[in-house]
Amino acid sequence: MAGDETGGAFVVVAEFRVAPGRLEAFLAAALDDARHFLADEPGCRQFDVVCPEGARDAVLFPEVYDIRAAFDLHLATPHLDRFRAAVPALVAEEKPVRFAVRRHPCRDRRRGGAVRRRDRTPPSRAIRSDPGGARLTHGRRSRPCCGRVAPW
Repeated sequence: MAGDETGGAFVVVAEFRVAPGRLEAFLAAALDDARHFLADEPGCRQFDVVCPEGARDAVLFPEVYDIRAAFDLHLATPHLDRFRAAVPALVAEEKPVRFAVRRHPCRDRRRGGAVRRRDRTPPSRAIRSDPGGARLTHGRRSRPCCGRVAPW
């Protein structure tokens, strides 16, 4: 399975359970990795650091690459080596990495993706505030994708 074989992007989801009292240090190491990921790696579309609600010690890294080969290059980068060196002291558990192919992106049109429409949801109720509390829609349909306010 690779992003280039199906026309979709190659997606990687890494998941960690952070050791008690180590979340801030872990997030600092993750931020360094994320910054270099986006700045230094061609073929890398997205790297998010996500803390699920209700799970104080869980952190997810949804990563999106143009193709599988871009992920393979990521594995040999100096910033990933720094992150790997920091991880053992910061995590209680590193779960198996999951791989997927994105079949349909849900993106803001300003980034070349889906079409936006205005919504009455106030920005204060948004997952992350988007100007005007906009929702995203798939293509030209008026139904919001994922039923959620835009996360960026």
